[in-house]
Amino acid sequence: MREKNNDEFNNTIAYVFLGLADYIDHYGAKPMSINWALRESAPHYIWKEMAKMAVG
Repeated sequence: MREKNNDEFNNTIAYVFLGLADYIDHYGAKPMSINWALRESAPHYIWKEMAKMAVG
């Protein structure tokens, strides 16, 4: 996951690997949204960013 594509210097931000996940479902098109279930909890330092993305 990553919060945004680029940082304040227009450099590409790296993704953070959250571990293995199982597919649940998908919906929409362009962009398509995919729901995954993580097999293990995400690290605590990522929770704040994940919560912001879930709210919108």
